[in-house]
Amino acid sequence: MAMLRFLAGLCLVIAIIALVADFTHRAGGTRTGLLTPMAQHWHDIAPGTLAATQRLVRAGVHSLAWDAGIRPLIALPTALVFGVLGGVFAYAGRRRRRTNIYRN
Repeated sequence: MAMLRFLAGLCLVIAIIALVADFTHRAGGTRTGLLTPMAQHWHDIAPGTLAATQRLVRAGVHSLAWDAGIRPLIALPTALVFGVLGGVFAYAGRRRRRTNIYRN
């Protein structure tokens, strides 16, 4: 449970950082789009790992797994992907409320 809450916090921090970076670039006039796709962030940070992951998935699994599964996912905005992922982790790691079923 604690690990899921930690991952939720980490994902939400990444989402906020991506959102602030997108709005900062937009306010500065360097970008015209509202939100940057995850593929663009990944390419800006580590272009070699993006290409290596693409080759690994196409060779190891199937080329359709990259084209139909992963590419549409990384085409989504980074803030949206990590925000939703953080929400899922937070929901899965929430503290459960104990219910006393024997109480009159």
